[in-house]
Amino acid sequence: MPPREAIGGFADQYLSYDYEAAALAQQQQQQQQQTLPPVPPLPLHNSTTLTQTTTATHDDNASPHHTEEASTEAAPDPLSIDPTLQQFEQSPNEQSNVSVQVASVLDTTTSLESDDDDDDDEDDDDQVIPDLHVTLDTTISSTAAAEITDEDSSASSATSGSLRLIQRNSAFSMEDEDKHTQLFDRSSPLPEVTQSEIPGSAPLSPNSIFLSFGPQTTVQDLKYFAERGCIVALLEALTTPRLQTLGTRMLADYAKLSERRVAVASNRRILQFLVAVMNHMQSDSAREYAVETIRSLTATEESDSYLMSTEHLVTTLALVARGGPFVTHIDDPSGVRTTLPLASEKARLHACIAIMNLSCGKANKIEIAKLPQVLESMRDVMVHGTEEARLKATTCIKNLSNADANDYALLSCVGLVEALGLVAKTTCDPSPSNCTTNACLALMNLSISKSNKHVVFQTPGVMDALMTVLDRTSGATTNEARIKACSALSNLAIGYDNKIPMFRFPGFVDAILKVIQTDTGEARTKACSILWSFAAEMKNQVPVVKRGDILPVLVRVAEEDGPTEARFKCVAALTLLAESLDNAIPLLESGALAPLMDILHEAGPDPTQWKGQTASWCVGFLMNIAQSDEAVPALREAGVVELLLPLLTLDHYQSLKAAMAVTFVCRYDEGDETYDLLRKTENVIPKIISLLHNTLSGRGGNGYKYGVFTLRSSVGCIASLASGPEFMKERIATGPVFESLLRVVSDFCVDGGTPGAIVGGGREDALSATLAVRALAELTGHLIPVVGTSALPFQSLEDPLMVALHSFATVDHDEIKDETRLMALDALKRIQGGHKVAPQASSIAGDDVDMVEHVSAAIAGTCCGLDAIPMGEEFFTITQAYQSPVLGKSTAAVVEDGGDLPVRTFLLTDARTGRRFCVPVDPSGGRSFYDSRVWCYRRGRFCLPGEEPDSNFEWNSDLQQAYETALLHGASLSSTSSSVTPGR
Repeated sequence: MPPREAIGGFADQYLSYDYEAAALAQQQQQQQQQTLPPVPPLPLHNSTTLTQTTTATHDDNASPHHTEEASTEAAPDPLSIDPTLQQFEQSPNEQSNVSVQVASVLDTTTSLESDDDDDDDEDDDDQVIPDLHVTLDTTISSTAAAEITDEDSSASSATSGSLRLIQRNSAFSMEDEDKHTQLFDRSSPLPEVTQSEIPGSAPLSPNSIFLSFGPQTTVQDLKYFAERGCIVALLEALTTPRLQTLGTRMLADYAKLSERRVAVASNRRILQFLVAVMNHMQSDSAREYAVETIRSLTATEESDSYLMSTEHLVTTLALVARGGPFVTHIDDPSGVRTTLPLASEKARLHACIAIMNLSCGKANKIEIAKLPQVLESMRDVMVHGTEEARLKATTCIKNLSNADANDYALLSCVGLVEALGLVAKTTCDPSPSNCTTNACLALMNLSISKSNKHVVFQTPGVMDALMTVLDRTSGATTNEARIKACSALSNLAIGYDNKIPMFRFPGFVDAILKVIQTDTGEARTKACSILWSFAAEMKNQVPVVKRGDILPVLVRVAEEDGPTEARFKCVAALTLLAESLDNAIPLLESGALAPLMDILHEAGPDPTQWKGQTASWCVGFLMNIAQSDEAVPALREAGVVELLLPLLTLDHYQSLKAAMAVTFVCRYDEGDETYDLLRKTENVIPKIISLLHNTLSGRGGNGYKYGVFTLRSSVGCIASLASGPEFMKERIATGPVFESLLRVVSDFCVDGGTPGAIVGGGREDALSATLAVRALAELTGHLIPVVGTSALPFQSLEDPLMVALHSFATVDHDEIKDETRLMALDALKRIQGGHKVAPQASSIAGDDVDMVEHVSAAIAGTCCGLDAIPMGEEFFTITQAYQSPVLGKSTAAVVEDGGDLPVRTFLLTDARTGRRFCVPVDPSGGRSFYDSRVWCYRRGRFCLPGEEPDSNFEWNSDLQQAYETALLHGASLSSTSSSVTPGR
């Protein structure tokens, strides 16, 4: 918290003091005012009375006897004494055996020797009043009771120079509180207490003290009474503008003393008096002193609770800060109304400083922001005030903006945010000032909340102002205004609704690039963060790359910087730009691949030892760019697979991204090496499936908790797995996967589609829908290899899938290719054919005859119920005779061993499990009688030395009979026929 204007503090105390007089005087008062109801004395509180006393027995014939004990605590500050603070009712039957010690000017009971002044109706400044030393010269002992005269009795002459007037009366009595508090009514001028209002008879309560001062009174005279505990009575007696000026000047002097501030602030009657003076129309000098007093009191935080709890105090300060109170002048000839402020520039500045100081207190921020008068006043001062007043007002708004709960109030104040932008723009010429920094800081605070970002961005002048600050500041030295302006812009760029318009804002990108190229500190980091935010919007990704000036800057920072925050943000931006397939080749041509691979290589193979998140984003970059077919050859050549290989076997979420990247890179590769590599990713397949589910359900937040996965990434990886080896199809051909893919397609085209999310999906994400259809086509072909011979094991999904596939095939969208529409129709045809299949027909019966008939029926469609692509012109001709139209690829494995000829194979489907067994057309497999190699039904070849057949593909008697049946059906078309089992 910024230091306040002054420093000072002492123990927090709020003390009341008792002015109870002797019982004898009370009895005399009651005798002379029989018609008036008894006035209860002020309460005596042991907890706040700092002088221990003993009771004194009073009777008619004896004077009171006081036995005093030594004071056990320090005496209270006389400025804090307010005898009207608390009262209690005393029972009429209660004995008046009460004695007190009065620490005031009335150390003894003062005799009343002077009459009422008959000229009080005139201006007090014209009165002739004896000097104060004469007033205080005459005292009598407290044991001698003076006679109380009635209104007709006369005392000494006014010209005798004796006591002017120190009389107990109803001025302190709470019986007529409304009468004596009307002084503090903001709507009425300060009332003058005339002598005619003071009864000549005895006062209503011995608790009250009345003082009266004349035109010769000085500040020192007032201080004499104030130091003796008569501060409240003194303020009541200040009935003229001159006396009020003297009184406020006295209070201003006290408030400047750090040891007296809390005492002054704790007296509610002082604060009420100051509020009344500030609102008074004819008290110019007094108003200035009053505001200065409040300003001094705000210099210590211990005063805050008293000031904030005083009614109308803060709003009155706001009024003065704007120049109020105001008067309306009507020009007689023209009749034009002119509003004129009464407060001086000095008073306005004092008021701004006072409000600023109060806004420093954590507990005060919320309460001040609730007052629209304060916010409007600070706004007006920022726009029209002097340079120093503008700084104080801007600092006040900055302080209030530190509390998140104040955002709504600040943004709801009309013109306040515009005023902050105006201050930031006008105060940085020729160089930024503290006012510029505070305005930028306030805008930064207001732009933190997600709901505020678009509101602040749309405010006229804000973007221009912040860009002006960037333009007029230099990155050579640390400049707080530049940093806060970049921070505010970075906060705004995070807003989803701001990413596109901010990217298109005239001159903004140029300004940000200039900061990155010329700055070396925090402002540069914030500027890089803005580019990251732009790249996070899919609609910005291609335009960002097409600009031509952003991509080189990102690559240079990633390449030249060390492990800085700026490099991390640029790597993240490159990763997000790689999400768009159109950016893959430009990214490779810009040289982005090499520095990111270097960062990942330096980080090491153990993700638990990585420092920061930069290496993690590098893996995400490789995963994103690997989804582009054009980029795959360059990635293989650069050694991406080898770099990611150590991550594949780890139980860490980095292995998920690495496995997805390897899957994308190797999706079109064939051969044992690739197969074995993909086998290492098998343990990550459940994580990939979980990623798809969580992305669609929004679990972990919008964009999923990993923060780098789009819907296209997870769906694309599923599609790659679906086009891979059989073991991958087996792992992902599940109900939850079908359900998630169905949702992607349905959100795209069923019933017009749905709005997308930040991660993609919906009616605008044609790429994710295309990948989902490809995956559905591959997996449907895996589960229903022959149309009409089996059904999906997820019957509840059949109808929704048919609706979604039909909608996709007929949707009018430029990005949907005819090839993909045909794949959707093929999957639809297979699912529709499954409706005609009895539930039991989808599994192999226990009876061998039923099994053979079922497999034979499958052969009628294709060879062993599978789509097959001939590996050459002389491929097994039975597949050509019975094959149905092919829409997907099913590769028959061929292996060469030394000089052996290739082994021709076909696929045999186990309808019970859906697993496809790759078996040779020649039962011997071309193997010599002495060859002991074992056939692998998954690889479709003999095992190499050191290899073992896949245990998941277990041969059984049912498959043997189906295999022999398939060979018999093809006997007329093939010269080879045998019943030798191809493996053991």
